[in-house]
Amino acid sequence: MLTAHECQQARLSRDPRFDGLFFILVHTTKIFCRNTCKVRMPLEKNVSYAASAQEALDI
Repeated sequence: MLTAHECQQARLSRDPRFDGLFFILVHTTKIFCRNTCKVRMPLEKNVSYAASAQEALDI
């Protein structure tokens, strides 16, 4: 698993090299997506990171 800082940087840049390596959990909407998702970016305080889709579902 990447560090939270690495996930944050990949999320902010939408770097496709990290696609599928982690998932972004958005607490305010109760959804999760990959870092290449083109939706409006949530605030960092409203997100956490998971290593897999299954882990994201379990949280």
